[in-house]
Amino acid sequence: MIRHKLAVINYNTALGEPLEWLTEGKGHFKNIDAIDFPDDIKSRAWEIYRKAYSRITGPLLKNDEDDLLVYRRWVVIVDENSECVAIALLKEHDHGLKLGLTAADMDNTEARGVLVTFLRRIFNEPGVFGEVSPPLEMVLQGHVPVVEAEKAVRILGPEKGALSLEDGIHHKRTIGKIGEVEKKMVGRPVAPT
Repeated sequence: MIRHKLAVINYNTALGEPLEWLTEGKGHFKNIDAIDFPDDIKSRAWEIYRKAYSRITGPLLKNDEDDLLVYRRWVVIVDENSECVAIALLKEHDHGLKLGLTAADMDNTEARGVLVTFLRRIFNEPGVFGEVSPPLEMVLQGHVPVVEAEKAVRILGPEKGALSLEDGIHHKRTIGKIGEVEKKMVGRPVAPT
C-alpha cells in the first residue's frame, strides 16, 4: 500500500512555527494510505492547482486529482474557516525533499502571500529544494538560496535531460505536455546518504 504524509496547517503554523516537522515527516503529518486519502482535500487541491496552473503554464501537467498522489508529502494550508487555500506537494528525493507542485487560491490575496512566505521559509531548511519557474522565481529572489545550474543538473540526474544555461543559475528541460521550460533550482539540497 502506498503511504502518504498529509499535514493540514493554518496560517500561523505556515508563517512562524519551526519547520522540523516538515523534513522529519512527523508532528503535523498524518500517515495515510493512498486509498484512504481524503477526497475533499484531494478535490480542493486539484481545483486550486487547475486554476493556478492553467493561468501560468497553459497545459496542465496532471490529468486529474488522482495524479496528484504521485507526491507523497502534502502540506495543505487552511484559512481561519478551515478551508484549503494553498498546497505544497513534495516528493522524497535522494537529496532531501523536492517541491513538486505548489499553488494557492488565485482569488485569495492573503493565501497567496502566506504561501510565498511559507516557501521562502521551507527553501531555507536543510534538505528542502525545488525547481521554480519565472513567476515564483521573482517572489523568492533574494529570500532563498540558489543552486548553481551545473549542480542542479547533477541533482536532477541524466533521466531528466536538463541542460545548464550560460547564466549559471538556470537550466532547461522538457516537462510532459508543457514542453521545454526554463527553471531555477532553489533551496538547500543535501548530499545523498
